[in-house]
Amino acid sequence: MRPKGHSSLTNINTNFRHQLIGASPTLTPVAKWLQDLKQRGIDNFASVGLPRVLEEDWKYTNIQYLNDGEWELADLPANIKSPDWLVSGEVIRLCFVNGIYYPNYSELLELPDNNYIGPLDKALELEKVNIKDHLGSLVAKHSASITELNTANIKDGFVIKLSKLREPINVEILNINEGSDGQVFFHPRNLIVLDSASQVNLVERFIGNSNNTYFNNSTSEVLVQNGSNLRLYRVLGDGNNATTITNTVVSVGVESVFENLSLSHGGRLVRDEIVVNLDGIGSSAKLGGVYLASKDQHVDNTVLVDHKYPNSKSEQLFKGALAGSATGVFQGNIRVGENADGANGALTNRTVLLSEKARMNSKPRLEIYADDVQCSHGCTTGDLDKEALFYLRSRGIPLAEARSILVEGFLSEVLEHFDQSYITGAFKGVFDEWVLGV
Repeated sequence: MRPKGHSSLTNINTNFRHQLIGASPTLTPVAKWLQDLKQRGIDNFASVGLPRVLEEDWKYTNIQYLNDGEWELADLPANIKSPDWLVSGEVIRLCFVNGIYYPNYSELLELPDNNYIGPLDKALELEKVNIKDHLGSLVAKHSASITELNTANIKDGFVIKLSKLREPINVEILNINEGSDGQVFFHPRNLIVLDSASQVNLVERFIGNSNNTYFNNSTSEVLVQNGSNLRLYRVLGDGNNATTITNTVVSVGVESVFENLSLSHGGRLVRDEIVVNLDGIGSSAKLGGVYLASKDQHVDNTVLVDHKYPNSKSEQLFKGALAGSATGVFQGNIRVGENADGANGALTNRTVLLSEKARMNSKPRLEIYADDVQCSHGCTTGDLDKEALFYLRSRGIPLAEARSILVEGFLSEVLEHFDQSYITGAFKGVFDEWVLGV
């Protein structure tokens, strides 16, 4: 019998493994609990390595190419241009460059009592913030090798910890990822804890304008409790040669709401994975995604919503457009536990293919272990409506413009399900520009 993890480790370049976990960054000073947490990540990742396509959840997404070449931790680039922000008005802004907090372009506000919004390294120094009980708690329940790799390299990221703040707070997180010469990686670690009817509108953006090769492995743990509400808008627009993996693990408590709208349009490979646990009576989650890929890009949306309590509700609506030789993946799962009577879950995935070489892999799944539930799913993949295209052409509209009109109309359904007043139509602007370019 082979030792546990043997088959995985034989597929991992020894030098690569050393680069990833042997040089795990050290925070100074490092509390014993944090040191233990990082060591757990090192040990767990070393036992299994990078996920492989033999694993069901990674069947359609292969990241084994990360085994190739020399990798090192990213540093700040020499020149950092002043960024453009999406959100106007009173907003807390945090800027990260290559995964490192950059205070020069950040704007923090004083918050009452023990509330905190700011960088992870400062939160670790402030006893009043007390993130010890939360950091690593959700990831431990949904352990995966890629999140263990992030845990092994905990260094920087953001923390939002609020209680009893009933007025909505607007936050924008900007991740400027430029990489550098050679191959670099960074592992942002984020924590959000909302309690006692707190409300947050959060925009998180990943942008990269360079052709440098980098691996962005981001993990977020989110707790929304006791009547709180979190709206998360995420834009994934990394550089052409970037590998971007985001893992978000969420716990939604009694009468609390989590909403997530994501837009993926950049990077060599993007995987946006969300696990939502509906952990209280009357908890709800609304998840939406627009994915755009062309040339040889690969985009993967993997979602699990786990209904654990009665009268919980969830919606998943993901739509995308694929051009060139692009590939897309949607893995949507609704699970209803045996105690979750009265649960209501809906899942929809639709994709339009704009070329003969584009491919889509869609895998919806329902697991129902309770009675008196309402759950549904539907997935379709196809070409643009030929009759609608012919109609627009017959009215004198050029082919490129007609295609753009149809794709925009197809994708707009997702955006219409979410309040976008906070981000002033920025999502629509991104996919309008993308459609005109394919």
